[in-house]
Formats: sequence, structure tokens, C-alpha cells
Amino acid sequence: MKSRWVKLLIYILYAVALLNAFAIINVMVSIKYETQNPGECISLVTGNDLCAALKASKLIAAISFIVATMLVFIRNLLARN
Repeated sequence: MKSRWVKLLIYILYAVALLNAFAIINVMVSIKYETQNPGECISLVTGNDLCAALKASKLIAAISFIVATMLVFIRNLLARN
């Protein structure tokens, strides 16, 4: 039963990483079209700080991918023993 929950958690973490990778692309497109200069971070349309959203998406994607990969390796090590 524990194996099911671990497998489900791994799938969820990889899905979160994939969705945040899409969010990174989405924010980069917003930076291109919703600001006057590529160096600016404040959206002219919504007024949101796009650089903060980009950093958060990168961090969440990286952490969820790393944790899921670590769980895969730990699960495989425990399965061998």
C-alpha cells in the first residue's frame, strides 16, 4: 500500500514540474508582449511583477522535479533490499 502512495506522489510531483515549465514559458511570453522593454518586469496589462512569477515558477519546477527524482531513486534502493 505504501508503494501506491509513493508512486502517486511521484506522478503528482512530475506533473507539477511539467505545469510549472509551461508557466515559465507563459510568463516569458508575457514579459515579451506586456512590457515595453525586455528588461522590465511590471506588466502594462495587469500590473503584476512578472519577474517574481518567473522566479517562483522556476523554483517550484526545480524543487518538484528534484524531489520526485530523489523519491524514484530511494524507492528503487529500498526495492532492491
